Amino acid sequence: MRKIIFFIAFLLIVIAACNQKTNKEDVKSDKKQETEKIVIDTVKTIVSKKEKTNIIKKENVIEVYHTFSSEKLTGDPVTIEMENTEGGMLSAYSFDTNKYKLFFREQIKGVWSDWKELNINTEVNNPKRKVYKATSVSNKSNSIQFKSSSSTDKEVVFRLYTFPKN
Repeated sequence: MRKIIFFIAFLLIVIAACNQKTNKEDVKSDKKQETEKIVIDTVKTIVSKKEKTNIIKKENVIEVYHTFSSEKLTGDPVTIEMENTEGGMLSAYSFDTNKYKLFFREQIKGVWSDWKELNINTEVNNPKRKVYKATSVSNKSNSIQFKSSSSTDKEVVFRLYTFPKN
């Protein structure tokens, strides 16, 4: 009889240990899925006859990939959600090292700002890539638009980093 009781107790301990391991794996799996959901919320591609723009919205970052053509030096406006943020910082880079200038403007309550030039970051020394300094974007902006002084052979990547309110 004692052997049966020890055997049953042993089985219960083994079953409990297996159950704990399964629960830990479920928690890890849930956390992994949660992380994957946060990484990329939206990917949007806009294609017209003269341009192609990819917009990737992640948590706290909006990336706009755009190639400027000689027929269209101004990109279409990109809707941004800034109302739940403290504001943002915009930067850009491209592997096209030709001479061109980049500009952006913000739309706040239906009114577009003047064009602002993105300045080249001279502290970055990379002969194969142009890097632009970060500049601030208002938390009241609801759209942003980009333009170039001339066409680009390769896409320009604009990154808008947003700062969530605490």
